[in-house]
Amino acid sequence: MNRLRGRATTQGPDEARGGRRGGHVAWRPGPPPHPNPLPLPREREQAAALPRRALLGAALATLALPARAQTPARCAGPLYLTIDTGWSREAEQIAATLQKHRVKATLFVADETTFRGDTTLSDAWAPFWRARAAEGHVFASHTWRHWYFRGDPAPDRVTFRPFRATEGGDVLDPPALCAELARPTDTLRRLAPAAAILPLWR
Repeated sequence: MNRLRGRATTQGPDEARGGRRGGHVAWRPGPPPHPNPLPLPREREQAAALPRRALLGAALATLALPARAQTPARCAGPLYLTIDTGWSREAEQIAATLQKHRVKATLFVADETTFRGDTTLSDAWAPFWRARAAEGHVFASHTWRHWYFRGDPAPDRVTFRPFRATEGGDVLDPPALCAELARPTDTLRRLAPAAAILPLWR
């Protein structure tokens, strides 16, 4: 790359030699300037800003498009909110919030101890479950004991333990596993016969 050589001085309008008038930088002495001189720092900065300005202009133009063009296609089918029976103390408040906003939930039920000292699938909770069924919520199994699956110790066997490993656990065969999954929904059918139960568990 060719570079300009010489001494840069600032000169008045009548003293500029080979440079621009009006106090601009002139080069002297030295070889003739390159036919395509390097841009001055300010010119380089302005040139570098051009792509950024173009990009900003394109972004602003995109924002100016009608909102209809930017709206993604609507999802087909329902979106389900899933809640298990760990609510207990907040159950009525959550149910009221769902009803207020017209949200239909999939309630995965388990027989868990509540703040009242009973369990969520005891007869005392029957009015609560009947009200949720009348509001249009649906139900599914969250296992009867709300334990956790912790591996397969043998073919057709699964370890089922509570959250605290010190409390023991069971090894379930297929019939025992199916019974664990079916018991909460079978109980719910008795408490709330109108409840819509899905063939799901989590």
